[in-house]
Amino acid sequence: MIDLRDPFYCRDYNKNIAHQPQYEMEIIDNHIETLPHGNHPSSRNIISSTDALAYTIIQRGRFVEFLGDDRRLFPLDRLEDDAQLANEFPYLWLQHGTADTGVPIGGSRKFVSKLKILNPQIAVRYSELEGMDHGLPSEVYLIKSGEWSGGIKIVNEMLNR
Repeated sequence: MIDLRDPFYCRDYNKNIAHQPQYEMEIIDNHIETLPHGNHPSSRNIISSTDALAYTIIQRGRFVEFLGDDRRLFPLDRLEDDAQLANEFPYLWLQHGTADTGVPIGGSRKFVSKLKILNPQIAVRYSELEGMDHGLPSEVYLIKSGEWSGGIKIVNEMLNR
């Protein structure tokens, strides 16, 4: 989840996230009604067998409302505000499924592009996993395709420098 200002997180429209149904706004409203007034950190599990709050927050475009709008929380904003950060990254390996229903791939593409513009020598490996959704299927694909072995080899080489 890199481009948290993407309409996927900020607009209310029908989103098929991990084959979940489209949840009603009332789930969020009911949750808010149960909260004490004012800011209170919560350790409450927001995903359970009876509570689809996390999916609803994203489906209904209210993610930033719950996360907060501080620019330090947004990776692309951080790079925009402090381009020097692109020079401080350790070796970075990102993988993203091209059919990811839970996290739009555009955010990963923007992030890698921005890093390479700010630091053309950045050590980054970016793998798009063709046709893969979020989670376990992508992990299996990494192993079967040989991408995992290739990436681990590079990580080990970086550690041995």
